[in-house]
Amino acid sequence: MLNQHWQYDLAHHSPYGRHQPKPELVISIAACHQEELDRRLTVMHERWHQEAAAYCQSSDLKFFGLERDLFGGEFGYARCGYWQIFEGNLELHLPLTQNYQPTVFTLRSLFQTLRTPLSEHPTSNRTQLLELCTRADPTATGYGHAVGGYVASPVLSFLADQAAQRPCTEHGQATACAPVPTPIIIAMEETWKAVTHPDCWRWGDDIYGLMRQNGEFFLSCFGDRCDVGVYDRGLIDPTDQYQTLSCHNLERADQQLTLLSGLAKLCELAREH
Repeated sequence: MLNQHWQYDLAHHSPYGRHQPKPELVISIAACHQEELDRRLTVMHERWHQEAAAYCQSSDLKFFGLERDLFGGEFGYARCGYWQIFEGNLELHLPLTQNYQPTVFTLRSLFQTLRTPLSEHPTSNRTQLLELCTRADPTATGYGHAVGGYVASPVLSFLADQAAQRPCTEHGQATACAPVPTPIIIAMEETWKAVTHPDCWRWGDDIYGLMRQNGEFFLSCFGDRCDVGVYDRGLIDPTDQYQTLSCHNLERADQQLTLLSGLAKLCELAREH
């Protein structure tokens, strides 16, 4: 079940100049939880280190935690990410590159760790907008890099409002779907180009997303109907505070990172809205 109290925020940062040449996924939590999160990640690594080494194809794979430092530092499997304190939050930055295996497994560990509520911040009255769990198992046919979780009602309300403002027509007739906001598509396109070989960039044309006025949505990328979203919301009580996030045919790591970037940008837009 979705944690109602705020645990973490997701964001997608576009590349800019030589200081950040690649797009990034960013997870932010209250800085007061740094030591607790570091302890949890250490325990998770002890439990999963053999699986992580096999996935990353590295017998000497190392995990770097969140040891306190005034200036931040590197973290994750094979130092794939870096962290910093900004405006009272611990920001975990994960640059997106073609060497994405350590990043994928670090994300899996982070999301799994954050499914259990952290000690509640006494001054926080924010709602958790999106809770995720991810898979990293290339041997699993069809869903080796599945993404699931829960989406809070404010996100779906944002999409419903956007769909009402952006009616879509086909052959002069109104349709039930509208394209998702353009920044979501841009985030996915940037990630696809960052994590794939240039020979695959042409398949970026398969990236798109649709939303309905009831909040139902999906984001899609290259693959056999590879997508993630909230499907068939009409079958669920609309008064629920959260809805199930599901995926379809999410086999590859590059697909997972592309769709996660779209979800992260969706969370950004919903927060700003």
